[in-house]
Amino acid sequence: MKSATLIGLAAAALPTAEGFVFPSNCDLATRVTQTGSSGTIEQGTYGNNEVRCWHVECVGGDVEMNWSRFRTESGYDFVTMAQVANNGVGSQIFRESALNVPVTHSATGGDGAFIELDSDHSIQGDGFTASWTCTPRGEPTPPTPPTPPTPPSPPTPPSGFAFPSECTSTATHDAASGTLDYPAGSENYSNNEYACFFFSCPAKRATLTWRNYNTESGWDFVSAFPVSGNAPGSTPVLDNHSGTSSPADTVVDQDGIFLRFTSDGSVTRTGFELDFTCSDVSTPPTPPTPPTPPTPPTPPTPVTCPTPRVRKAWSLMSCAERDLYIQAVGSFHANHKDDFDRLVRMHLEAGAYAHQTSAFLAWHRYYLLGWENMLRSMGGVYSCITVPYWDWEKDAGSESQSVVFSPTTFGAANGVDSSTCVNSGVADFQGGNGWRDSRNGCLRRDFGFGWGFTGQSGMVSMIQDFPTFEGFRPTFESAPHGAPHVAVGGQMATFYSPEDPLFMVHHANVDRLYALWQDYHGYDEVAKNALTATHYFVAGRSTAQEATLQLDSELPMTYDGTSTMQWFSHGWTIRDMHHTIGMPGNNGENDFVYGDDNLAGMLGSPRLGSGWNWVTPVNGAPTVNCPTSSTRREVVAQEKKEKKEKKEKKPKKKTAFVSESEPVVQTTEARCALSDHIMKEICLSKIALEPAIQNVDLFNYLAKIECDKTDKDAVSKEWIELMSIPKDKLKYTKPCWYLDPSQK
Repeated sequence: MKSATLIGLAAAALPTAEGFVFPSNCDLATRVTQTGSSGTIEQGTYGNNEVRCWHVECVGGDVEMNWSRFRTESGYDFVTMAQVANNGVGSQIFRESALNVPVTHSATGGDGAFIELDSDHSIQGDGFTASWTCTPRGEPTPPTPPTPPTPPSPPTPPSGFAFPSECTSTATHDAASGTLDYPAGSENYSNNEYACFFFSCPAKRATLTWRNYNTESGWDFVSAFPVSGNAPGSTPVLDNHSGTSSPADTVVDQDGIFLRFTSDGSVTRTGFELDFTCSDVSTPPTPPTPPTPPTPPTPPTPVTCPTPRVRKAWSLMSCAERDLYIQAVGSFHANHKDDFDRLVRMHLEAGAYAHQTSAFLAWHRYYLLGWENMLRSMGGVYSCITVPYWDWEKDAGSESQSVVFSPTTFGAANGVDSSTCVNSGVADFQGGNGWRDSRNGCLRRDFGFGWGFTGQSGMVSMIQDFPTFEGFRPTFESAPHGAPHVAVGGQMATFYSPEDPLFMVHHANVDRLYALWQDYHGYDEVAKNALTATHYFVAGRSTAQEATLQLDSELPMTYDGTSTMQWFSHGWTIRDMHHTIGMPGNNGENDFVYGDDNLAGMLGSPRLGSGWNWVTPVNGAPTVNCPTSSTRREVVAQEKKEKKEKKEKKPKKKTAFVSESEPVVQTTEARCALSDHIMKEICLSKIALEPAIQNVDLFNYLAKIECDKTDKDAVSKEWIELMSIPKDKLKYTKPCWYLDPSQK
């Protein structure tokens, strides 16, 4: 996304005809100056990668900006307001991507106001509406002599209270006292609400006393405004309160209180309750009865978790152990969504550093340990939880029937209809959990495209045949690690992969196989201070990213360039991540091992070292089968039916953008370059294993991958440019033509 900073943009800026200097990053076609005593800025749906700018001229005056509509992509597209001073942009007033309206902001002490809208590369919003007035600054008007007071008459309740037009529901309370339970009953409130309440109390003191407050923290808000006459004021007495703590009493000495409740598009809570009273201002409130001192609680017994922690195979866990982990994932996602989204952004930021480099295994070992400690931080039954590993090598040949695909745990292997949204398990987008990704979309899966999983015998051979890190890491990161990402599809096939709950159990298996390789070759017994570059880095350090890696450089674990979360703030290095026992921490609190391991049993004794230290070898431990509901059987049957129908309808030959007789002239490495970390590695491997592959076939293969991404139009344009395809050879105009070859 473009970054637009108002402070310091004067350099290289261009003046308007009136003398105002627009910042140079403003798009030339969208620079607008408005003059006069009042006006309106009306911005509809905007485009991607835009910087639109407005200058409201008000020389020697103050500008009041009233926002009545505000719809931008939250967290990605921003509106900024600043003061205008000396024909340029002055001090910033606010910068927001989500604004609760109606609301008013003022630019005072300058010569007008400057507004900027900057958007990122995907997802547009509906824009905003803001009306403005320009009030000249001058000498204060002498005060009017006071009119002798007239005897007060009994207050008349205001009639016809003017509710804002945005309200989706309204209610007026005009009794001297009462209660409000919102929503009524035991149900949660709904998504996308804008509920409004007026508590009438003319010329008296209105008081709201709150109880049982519970809204989604940071997303669903309650605000209260004083009422004068028939209209609410613009300055709240309770501003955007959210979470589970009840606010202090809300007191207004005017004509009542206007209350506004807004909710976003996902995750709901039980709402709130309050008591309302209307009393004379002169009557002091009755002092509350002092509460009975509570009995001091019994101090909780400190939880001491066993060390080292043991991560178990999902296939060998009991049904109760599986349920506990799924409950932990669902609880964290529902109650700590902000931290979950930051975890996803952390993986996005580390893309080039932590993939296709020697840091791949060390970085993800730290990432996995941080996630495990995030779950433990919820306390209670989750205090000593560990992340299980999906031993997918056992699923080779019957991948879609893996035990992880269950409607009561991780959900089905495939989403529903053309949306591919998952509608079962912990990530059910329409169930009680209301699972949403970091962009407020559903979790998607489209199982089946890509390679099959590397089986047990293949993993045994790989561990035995590659005794050096230089040989093992790139081979292991390619097909064994990449195939589950590609097969599951959806977010799992992109850098947004941590949004799928399967990501962590998949990478727990990746880390377990890495630990198994270390243990087998005796590297578990190499002291950390004895590690050298030859233990971790590719000879020659061929790529620029590879050349920057150092054993003792801090692993980057940030989610917005500089910020990090408490679970990743230790400054640990690649060297710190070498061992599973002897990890950094107090008294071995972060040490871990892997439990019963069939693959270790197949390997026999380690090649070097004193024996197995980080895994527990077993032979032929069977998969634990938990009860399968009739719903699951129906899902499996439907999946088989759809797969059979898809196979019968599959054309004998795929159609490409270019004709078979005119293959694209470009290197296969260049074609693979546009794919992300998983796809690129698999693409290159596929070329190496199948030298006879045709350019057109390869293009089909990669285009299908790119069509799975969110921004289909942009991806298609990139592909057309990258592949150097002549426009007269284009056979389809739809962006993701491969998914629907009938659209010509």
